[in-house]
Amino acid sequence: MVLTFKNNEFKMDYFKFGNGKKNMIIIPGVSIKSVMESEEIIKNAYKLFSNDFTIYVFDRKKKMEKSYNIFNMADDLIKTIDGLGLKDLYALGASQGGMIALIIAIKRGDLIKKLNVNSTTAFVTHDKYLLFDELINLSINNKLLDMVKLFCKKAYSNELYESVKDSLLPFVNSINENDINNFIIESEALKDFNILNDLDKIKCDTFIIASKLDQIFDYNDSITLNNKIKNSKLFLYDKYGHDVYDEALDIKNRIYDFYME
Repeated sequence: MVLTFKNNEFKMDYFKFGNGKKNMIIIPGVSIKSVMESEEIIKNAYKLFSNDFTIYVFDRKKKMEKSYNIFNMADDLIKTIDGLGLKDLYALGASQGGMIALIIAIKRGDLIKKLNVNSTTAFVTHDKYLLFDELINLSINNKLLDMVKLFCKKAYSNELYESVKDSLLPFVNSINENDINNFIIESEALKDFNILNDLDKIKCDTFIIASKLDQIFDYNDSITLNNKIKNSKLFLYDKYGHDVYDEALDIKNRIYDFYME
């Protein structure tokens, strides 16, 4: 069931599941459709955690303004976490969600007990942003099938992309104007992102996961994270793409074991 946190500034949707004593949060990356529409899929994917953790999955705030950036996303999620009375968090962030999680660990280290980030980076160069610029232009010009195909081709392994590329039309047909607007804002928020000089402020145990075949954020960015975050460890996959956090069958076990150490 989708719930909504609201204060006098914004509203943010989330859902929760599990009945464990530990609090876990999942922060998704840039999405074409809201992750709130994938509640049952996510619950099933993370069922391993449900006995030990109560898991909160957060969307971005409703009604994002054009200038909304990743630091704003982190600030609003911090306000939501505080508003819900959550603490000692086991945080999981994927892609842009990993950037948000890193900012929270930098600004409010008191909230995070353990941090896992997947397929993410501490900085977005002009070259890295070119893909998102192209995705934005396709969205603006209503070339949604081309946009979704490009997004999937870059995010998925070749094997997964080949298996889904001819069946994307129903998904494309479900995309509405609000989805497009939110996707553009989330993508534009990546431009010129850089927290490299603040990574030494992260004190919690951190587990960094990436794939050597990531076509969106180079795995060397994860090596940089590992070098700059003191209490961190790194695991690299060889054969998956950016979406390794959904494709690798053993990744949930690796994260679970890290949380339970």
